[in-house]
Amino acid sequence: MTKEIGLRDKKKGLLRLEILETVTELMKENHFEDIKVKEICSMVNISEVTFFKYFKKKEDLLLFYMLVWNYRREMSIARLVREQGKIGIYSIFHDTASTELALEILLAFITYVSKLTERPAGLVLEDYEKLLLFDMGEIITPLSLDDQIVMHLQEAVDSGELPKEIDIHKTNNLISSIYYGTPLVAHMTGISLEKLYIENLDNIFNLKAGA
Repeated sequence: MTKEIGLRDKKKGLLRLEILETVTELMKENHFEDIKVKEICSMVNISEVTFFKYFKKKEDLLLFYMLVWNYRREMSIARLVREQGKIGIYSIFHDTASTELALEILLAFITYVSKLTERPAGLVLEDYEKLLLFDMGEIITPLSLDDQIVMHLQEAVDSGELPKEIDIHKTNNLISSIYYGTPLVAHMTGISLEKLYIENLDNIFNLKAGA
């Protein structure tokens, strides 16, 4: 779908992305929990009232970060040939671990979500923000990380990398547990996030291949 950005939407999108960039800069020297909205607003030169027009709470920035990161990754893949099956899954984890501040962002995200009583919802990446991130005049609807993993698992079954009798839903839950649980282990042990990701994925695929 081809679209153009109106001036009003462009200003809104640029401001949300600037707020996100400011927070990630602050996270290079501070824990997310210690960053104050007032500090963010001072650096972006906006009022707290304006901030809360764009984000209902500071923690929404973590959800927004995940949406932006995933869209950038999906658009980059769209220019290439998407890796399939087992390699596709490893690619998701590699791209995550190799992103600057990956461990810090994931730990903050896990801390936030662990306090919720229901699944977070309501935040979306707007079409005009997608165009600002990749000004190609073309908008794609990216697959969620969950859908990407399910797709790659099915490809792995179809190609014989995994046995046909595996339960894709349960295996997806296991892989998601690795995605969100491994950062905690990396934080506590000081072991590289990517190294732990690879070791845990190897265990799954070696076990499944030998099943």
